Amino acid sequence: MTFCERPLQIANGSDKHLIDFWVRYREREALLVLGEEGPPSEVMLGDASLRVHAVPPAEVAAARVWISNWEQMLPCLIACQQFIGRSFADSIVKFVWTPT
Repeated sequence: MTFCERPLQIANGSDKHLIDFWVRYREREALLVLGEEGPPSEVMLGDASLRVHAVPPAEVAAARVWISNWEQMLPCLIACQQFIGRSFADSIVKFVWTPT
């Protein structure tokens, strides 16, 4: 439904991890770390516990073209969000709901 790029940095002992995305789905929120293994699987932010999902480098590399396309489209979609019809937005969510 919405996202924020690089919202925060978390510490795991002496290791620090930059969170690449905070993502809000319809029924949950999550933090994504791209191309890295090892951040904690859950983080407490105030009273909220958020799941951290690490996307391995091989998965990022395999989806490079797809990611590149979305990197170019998302700024336009976000900037024009008020002009995008609900059915189109729903079709995007439906398409990207599960990995292909």
